Amino acid sequence: MKNFLKSLTLVFVISALTLAGCASVPENVANPDKNKLGILIFAGEGFNPTYDDPQDQKVKATWLETSKKLTEYLEAEIEQEHHTDAEQAINLNSRTDSNTFIAQQFAQKRVDGLIQVRISHIKNTSENTIYLKLAYNAVQYGKNEQGGDTMIIGKGIEEKYTLVGVNFEGSKTPLNYFTHDFIRKLSQKGFIAD
Repeated sequence: MKNFLKSLTLVFVISALTLAGCASVPENVANPDKNKLGILIFAGEGFNPTYDDPQDQKVKATWLETSKKLTEYLEAEIEQEHHTDAEQAINLNSRTDSNTFIAQQFAQKRVDGLIQVRISHIKNTSENTIYLKLAYNAVQYGKNEQGGDTMIIGKGIEEKYTLVGVNFEGSKTPLNYFTHDFIRKLSQKGFIAD
């Protein structure tokens, strides 16, 4: 029971940190350990657009497959080119929001970096664009005054790419172009080992 309560407390703490947006952590906090514990890559339900129209279920499934492919590319390049452990965490449950899913994964695995793969669909009178957002956050651990474990999620970096825009801009670009560009920027800013 004690371990269950500890895990439950950790889930709530992580949820609060994730929801708060980590505004108290300086934007330039890089990871001094260069991801020795590894990186978790989050994607799937809660990270992709949702559609009310039942006819859009095929589109929803397409974005799920796209996000899975993006996590595969990220994982492979991080492990092969930067010799850092990476693991995919794909949310397949549409009833679990992204913050809850992230908290659940952190309750099970200790890592020092996280990447979120988010696909968003902006549709209004002036725009109809599908965007890809890749965001990295360094995760650091410590102890509080009572000797308990603490965790800080730093801001890291975020990049936004156009998957499908005006005149199908971005639709002909291979998905691994986006992931390679993002990982290159992570390396340049010191968040991941060269």
